[in-house]
Amino acid sequence: MLLDETGFPLVIHTAARGRDAMSSSNGLISRVIIATDTPEIASVAEKQGFDAVMTRKNHRSGTDRLAEAISHFPEEFVVNLQGDEPEMPPGVLLSVAQALAAGPAPLVTAAVPIPREEMANPSVVKVVCDMFSNALYFSRAPIPYCREDRDADKALPMAHFGIYGYTRKLLVEFPRWPEGTLEHVEALEQLRFLERGFKMRVIEVSERTKGIDTPEDYKAFVKRYRESGRKDP
Repeated sequence: MLLDETGFPLVIHTAARGRDAMSSSNGLISRVIIATDTPEIASVAEKQGFDAVMTRKNHRSGTDRLAEAISHFPEEFVVNLQGDEPEMPPGVLLSVAQALAAGPAPLVTAAVPIPREEMANPSVVKVVCDMFSNALYFSRAPIPYCREDRDADKALPMAHFGIYGYTRKLLVEFPRWPEGTLEHVEALEQLRFLERGFKMRVIEVSERTKGIDTPEDYKAFVKRYRESGRKDP
């Protein structure tokens, strides 16, 4: 989060995407907050003009951390953008916020069409939806299984984006629930909501970005940033 070969820490690039979405939201997005358990991250956030809130270090997941962070603020809705997504299109953030505010689903996420060659990649999380765009299941495995005599192209899943919108009421309940069986097996915390019967709206977007998971990912991001000619995050 503190790598700064671009001249700005990575977390600031990500927070700037939230700021961009806020500026075009006509008041729907009211503030951008960096939730962290690291004083160094809080310090750089404040130096760059972003609000930061300190949380405990022992959270099981980012969703648990978010639930603590929101307790300091009055908003009834929250969009969670993970800190390693410096190239998330602001339009995706805004679309998630709009879908959440429109209801009735208390939870919203996003997905993109998946290239067939990535179906077997366990790092690409797949999601299948019902006819109303609600998530039926998320998996690291290729889903659904397609028999040889079926048209696989008609049932391709989508690739899940690691972005969520929550109602405050739902979010504060999350840390009180034990880990779900499917959540544990797949190592996907969003399954905890589905296992408990909550509707999760999935909005389809066209742009796909790559989070920063490895040193190689970061080097590629720095290269793209420098080639863009940008001087700000």
